[in-house]
Amino acid sequence: MATSNDSVFFDEEFRKHSYDEDTYGFSFSPALDSGETISTVDAITIELVNPTDGTSSLTAADEAVNAATFTLRDGTTVAIGKGVQATIAGGTEGQKYHVHVKVTTSTGAKKGGTAIFHVDA
Repeated sequence: MATSNDSVFFDEEFRKHSYDEDTYGFSFSPALDSGETISTVDAITIELVNPTDGTSSLTAADEAVNAATFTLRDGTTVAIGKGVQATIAGGTEGQKYHVHVKVTTSTGAKKGGTAIFHVDA
């Protein structure tokens, strides 16, 4: 059973090129009770891990609760209202980023998850 302090470490580590701008999906399904959905995306913040230049050029935009199902790379389908989708762009070649996603659920619970992005040449 999920609890109000559950957090998610998203199973996927993403690799992207600094030029890539694409929609990525983050599943909160493991942290949600049966019938519980995501009501709002409260924030997406980006943390540069071990910065070499001191700046974070990875950006997130257009974040929203998923209004349609989407499929993770492992083939798992994320049901409507159980995930967040956002456009992730930029990044500095050779850097690693933590992307923190914070949501409020239909029960009023606050939940957070973290994904890792590696930016390649």
